Amino acid sequence: MYKVDGRGVTPGVGMSHILGIDVSKAKLDVALRRPGGKWRSKVVENTPAGFGVLGEWLTSHGVESVHACLEATGTFGRRWPSIWSTPANRRC
Repeated sequence: MYKVDGRGVTPGVGMSHILGIDVSKAKLDVALRRPGGKWRSKVVENTPAGFGVLGEWLTSHGVESVHACLEATGTFGRRWPSIWSTPANRRC
């Protein structure tokens, strides 16, 4: 799924957006890798309202599906809504 070249690891075919999520009790620190390799970041609350803000932010960047990697320590990741686990949005 990934292509490795002199510039690092880039998404392969079928992998346009990658989302890294660092979960803490109060917030989610997210980093979005866009198809051209540029990064965008955002911090949202670790609440249902924050999940909505994140969804709107992803939509504003043209994200229709995403490969999301969630780093959750302890129980903080349990708030992560099941809607993000749909087949169109794979988790690792």
